[in-house]
Amino acid sequence: MSPHSSANGDLGRSLRDILIGREYITVEQWDEAERLDTEDPLQALIARGWLHPTHLARARAARVGLEFRELTAAPDPRLGDALPADLRRSGRCAVLEVTPQSVVVAVADPTLQLRDEIATAIRPRRAEIVVVTQDRLPPPADALDDEIATLTVTNLQQDLSELTAAPHIVRLLSDIIDGGIAMGASDIHIADFGEGIGEARYRVDGKGTPGVRFQRRHLAGLISRIKLLARRDIAHHQTPQSGDMRWPSPENPKYDLRIEVGPDDRGEDAVVRIFGHIAHQELDDLGFTSAIHDQLDQLCTLPHGLVLVTGPTGCGKSTTLAVLLRRIHQRFPDKFIYTVENPVEQKIPGIIQTSVDDRVLEAHRSRTFALMLRSFLRRNPDVIMVGEIRDKETATVAVDAALTGHLVLSTLHTNTAPGAVPRLMHMGVEAHLLADTLQAVLGQRLLRRICAPSNAGAGAGCARPVAYEGAELELANRLGLANTEMRGDGCERCYGGYRGRLAIGELMVMTPKARGRLTDQTTEQDLRLWTQTPTLLSDGVLHVRAGETTLSEVMRATWTPEETSEDVPEEVDTAIPEVDDQLPEVIPPVS
Repeated sequence: MSPHSSANGDLGRSLRDILIGREYITVEQWDEAERLDTEDPLQALIARGWLHPTHLARARAARVGLEFRELTAAPDPRLGDALPADLRRSGRCAVLEVTPQSVVVAVADPTLQLRDEIATAIRPRRAEIVVVTQDRLPPPADALDDEIATLTVTNLQQDLSELTAAPHIVRLLSDIIDGGIAMGASDIHIADFGEGIGEARYRVDGKGTPGVRFQRRHLAGLISRIKLLARRDIAHHQTPQSGDMRWPSPENPKYDLRIEVGPDDRGEDAVVRIFGHIAHQELDDLGFTSAIHDQLDQLCTLPHGLVLVTGPTGCGKSTTLAVLLRRIHQRFPDKFIYTVENPVEQKIPGIIQTSVDDRVLEAHRSRTFALMLRSFLRRNPDVIMVGEIRDKETATVAVDAALTGHLVLSTLHTNTAPGAVPRLMHMGVEAHLLADTLQAVLGQRLLRRICAPSNAGAGAGCARPVAYEGAELELANRLGLANTEMRGDGCERCYGGYRGRLAIGELMVMTPKARGRLTDQTTEQDLRLWTQTPTLLSDGVLHVRAGETTLSEVMRATWTPEETSEDVPEEVDTAIPEVDDQLPEVIPPVS
């Protein structure tokens, strides 16, 4: 049975058969989940990311012939008065709408007993029950609610210490984090966003997504629980704190969580960034065009020099560096590779990695980027990766390392690849040293990938050809695009028509002309001309032509405020110079 089968055909079937029949999971995944958790295989499926909560809710609705409703926000808790206190506090249901004749009630698991309880409780009004995902329901309340509401300044530290272990706080935080992992979120923002209620909002594919709402008085307990798991001081509320934890447990970690907690005008807020242990990406997985992919692959064979990855925070620079290091180790397992990072995000077998996070710096001023780099040079490495070049000292040591026969990889915060050179010179690196050491600079951004085309068969998504209109049509014509693009409206498999992300890039490989002309007065425009480096915009256009993303996504990531439609070139040059003509002759042939 396809994912688009009528719900009537699923009436009375088991959840297992519905989930497998709709191709939400495989038989093997169900069997493995039963082996891992015989009492609740559904929870095991969700915890491992095999089953999306939306698919579970749809299957539960189809099984009993109810409507599934995808909510964009959690139900308004003020409508809860239409239910008796015991149901309202159970965490099993929430009120969506109230009229004199009926009450629309959302449930996650529409058991016959729960439906009967609801129908009896709201008589003589009619109960209209719809099924939603569990994260749209408020967490169950318990006797600790009254204790939380009566916290005072004098006993705050003691009460919060006890509260961090409260079952209801532990369960709520687990639901929030597991929900984010299941959605593929990169980070979770937990705060009072000014609506008088607590909320955990997810960032999925770079865009904010409504998350879990909870009663405001639970926020302090959640923040303290996060601090405790990250080994931070729960008594400090006025200063920012950083930490990390292994999830779901230190003994069996599947994810690394990086934690940032700090004060705001309404108390404290927290951000949880999610890094997976499973399925490390390879060069093929990043989404670059074949030309950039092949050049990056060849850069991994360099014996020495400086290779940089640039872009704003959150554009995937650290992931790209990790992929390049893994590729170097695959090609040359006999090379010694050292990294210094803030902190280590991905553990890479065969590589020596050192963390220089803020907690280490507070206790050991001798573990800065620059000083660790100097220490590495005395260990006779072949390849060095520096998490970020942020000051003159680190830049100078990195260039010196590249001059003395080491391959150095790092990141730099600039908006373009050619902009890395003026930035380094502004830090104090001399032009002639950059001419001798700089090999290549990759500027990159992340774009949302469109949902799979709707005609791609079973398991496909919602994307379909859509014609450009108005200003978009004019822009598409000037960029040499067809009059239509693939675009999704949103479905159960995606978020607003997008699912996953891909990288676009501009790769500047230093040419003999660029090296010979480089001076302190060199500009970005000079370097782009001398190296014939295509722009991020032109690379994004290639992905639009391939049906992988949309023009609006490309413009969002590559357009700058000072640009107007008049600045778009009549023809975008998407050619990329051959890397063989630009890299030094000492590069060994690619096997």
